[in-house]
Amino acid sequence: MKYLIKFSLITAVLIAIACSNEDDNSNTPTFQIEALLQSEVDMQILPAVGAFETAIVNLNTAVQDYASTPNTENLEAARSQWRGAALAAENIYTFNIGVVRDLFFQILVYDWPVTPVAIENNISNFQITEDFVNSLPPKSKSMAALEYLLFNTDVAETNIAFQNSEARRNYIRFSALNLVNLATRLQNIWSPSGDNYANTFVNSTDNGIGASFNLLFNGLHNIIDNGKITKVGKPAGLERSNAINPELTQAPFSDTSLDILRLNMQSISNAYFNPNGIGIDDYVVFLTQSEDLNEIAANRINAVTNAIDAITIPLDEAIVNQRTAVSNLHEQLEALRIFFAVDLRSRLSIIITSTDNDGD
Repeated sequence: MKYLIKFSLITAVLIAIACSNEDDNSNTPTFQIEALLQSEVDMQILPAVGAFETAIVNLNTAVQDYASTPNTENLEAARSQWRGAALAAENIYTFNIGVVRDLFFQILVYDWPVTPVAIENNISNFQITEDFVNSLPPKSKSMAALEYLLFNTDVAETNIAFQNSEARRNYIRFSALNLVNLATRLQNIWSPSGDNYANTFVNSTDNGIGASFNLLFNGLHNIIDNGKITKVGKPAGLERSNAINPELTQAPFSDTSLDILRLNMQSISNAYFNPNGIGIDDYVVFLTQSEDLNEIAANRINAVTNAIDAITIPLDEAIVNQRTAVSNLHEQLEALRIFFAVDLRSRLSIIITSTDNDGD
């Protein structure tokens, strides 16, 4: 019922009665894809990008405070801000599309699994300057690297390590600054006062795989596929190999892996249903004159979320000690992926392009 109410409220915006042929009087209803894209930009993309920038600025402030005054209170504050920034980074991952994806932006922000040996080698053997940190590959300086440095041991032991090493303090200081630069860059890409990719995205006349709606849909499919394969399947030995490797989980040091997956599902739901605007669900209703597919979408997303909630310990532990629950999560993610890749793709005439797992 709520979907029907929403649909009726925005019908005037969604549908334009246009002449199918200027030479006759036949009229056909058309769905305004541009209106959908503008609504997604206004209600989902720009707020997510803004929240990410704010979260990264807050993380940087906390890290700089801790690097200047390394005590357990400041370390706990930095850890808290890291968790908030990690979730904000996953929220923008939903919109890792178009020119943003072409720049490998998500990899620059959050490339994992982390490489502890490389990080420790850098700290021990090099002068840690801003230029040096900027020259490092993402796995050695992005969100994953900061997680390792801030969370790899308990608070007291981690704090002592930072107190005893100026190089270690400088490493987190410049890694956080690098993330600020990336957040500012992303804001500039999308912002109307910057490169204004938001306007390009909404008004693009490209068709096929380059069409903006196709990019938006593929962004959602990609995050599902990445969750199923990289975040759950590979660590749990459920993808191509039965080898279990907890170190492959996304955020094992902070025990944030399941929170990130849960946020992924919420971000997919927000983009699909766009509760306060025009969403993919409205286009589905326009095409099918039915809520059936939307109800399946909601049920599939909820099934994944319920499977996440059924895991009662951190994911890196659960892949060993709660195998049944983790396998169920993997299966529910695959069911959601198939629904997007088959049922919705077919009805919306979408072309599924490469995902972050292609070629692995």
